[in-house]
Amino acid sequence: MNEKKEDLEINLKDLFVVFLRRWWIIAIVALVFAGAVLGLCYATYTPKYKATSMMYVNNNDISIGSSASLSLSYADITASKTLVETYKVILFTRTAMQEVIDRQDVLGYDIRL
Repeated sequence: MNEKKEDLEINLKDLFVVFLRRWWIIAIVALVFAGAVLGLCYATYTPKYKATSMMYVNNNDISIGSSASLSLSYADITASKTLVETYKVILFTRTAMQEVIDRQDVLGYDIRL
């Protein structure tokens, strides 16, 4: 019953040499796992797109290129701000968004609200 237990000693230098000899196995395993993760992400990820737009709103009738002087009053600026908020509400209604979706369906894009 007197068994001698040997201590196990690990030399880090020897372990590093073993890893260097088997670098190709480590590289293959890393590539396989990276490919598996990429394939899984590609199969399960639903892309979400975001679009932005800018619009200049002015409630005055000003013709471009005319020699008339451009003067804006506080009332004009306030009215323009109110129009912007109104246009934002109109643009995000279901009717306007559905028209965008219908046009994109023709091009083959998958857009859902």
